[in-house]
Amino acid sequence: MSTLTVTRVTHSCVLLDFAGIKIALLAVNGLQIRPAFNRQVVMNAREAAELAELLRPRFAVPMHYAFTGGPLRDRLLLKYTGTAEEFVQEMAQRGTATEVRVLEPGQPLQIDAAV
Repeated sequence: MSTLTVTRVTHSCVLLDFAGIKIALLAVNGLQIRPAFNRQVVMNAREAAELAELLRPRFAVPMHYAFTGGPLRDRLLLKYTGTAEEFVQEMAQRGTATEVRVLEPGQPLQIDAAV
């Protein structure tokens, strides 16, 4: 029986250890709050790639890239500055052994047992 251990949780990153396989779930949308002078409250794709490079997980999964606050909130209150595609590009530039898995919202992460 495999066990899942959550080793670290922040508002922008969850680091999991599942049967010895490290998995980083990284927020990449770069959420900014417009009324707070565009204060950034979530990592963008570049910052998430930098963190993944430091953590060195086996898998990195970008998250929150499809988040929306709705048409009115997005137009007046929120701003997004990162995408899953940008995260993939940033990780490729770093040349790490970390495998990036981009999932659609609700899609499960499947890892081959041979990994």
